[in-house]
Amino acid sequence: MRVKLDKELWVTREQIGRLDYLNIQAGVDIARMMELAGLQVSRLAEHFRPTNIICLAGGGHNGGDSLCAARHLLNKGYGVTAVLASLKVKEEVQHQRRVFEEAGGEVIEPETIRSLKRFDLIVDGLLGYNVDGDPRGEYARLIELANGSGKPILAVDLPSGLNADGEEYTPCIQARRTLCLGYPKKGCLENRRAGEVWVGYIGILPSKARELGVKPFPFKGKELLRVK
Repeated sequence: MRVKLDKELWVTREQIGRLDYLNIQAGVDIARMMELAGLQVSRLAEHFRPTNIICLAGGGHNGGDSLCAARHLLNKGYGVTAVLASLKVKEEVQHQRRVFEEAGGEVIEPETIRSLKRFDLIVDGLLGYNVDGDPRGEYARLIELANGSGKPILAVDLPSGLNADGEEYTPCIQARRTLCLGYPKKGCLENRRAGEVWVGYIGILPSKARELGVKPFPFKGKELLRVK
């Protein structure tokens, strides 16, 4: 389902950072939002009717979302491989890796990957909405491999290399679809890198949105909505 949104529902980097903070303080912690985020990413991934999926994960929370999605897809019977681009990861990312591996999934080292052409869907969870500068090292190499694969890419929250305010760095993921989490990010509003833009419900409290002066997102009856 596609809906037309008021532009004030497209949030900035500052707004979404503040919203995350307010929700965490209220008890809707990162782990709870990450579980819902991973589930919504897996649901949108299924729209591609894939058989062989690779989930790219960075060391931040987007990486945890990608690994959580990998586990849900594995549980549903899809062929799933995950790659973690960094050895330095947040605690929640390490937890999601552990659960994915307990489910029977494999996390491979990024340096072993030379091509992504054997996969028919790439989930991009490398970098999040706070990216501030050109991706480097394995992050940059994996972005370039993904873009050069010719395969559809589903970006988690934003294409890696694009921040929530629309600043684009090099390299930057070219997504077929982007699933913004909780609210659509202004960086995806006019940037072609985002492709189709969807929004997924992750449990953000409407009361905290109002406290920040942001309208609650109209999820009523739906948990996934196309907005661009």
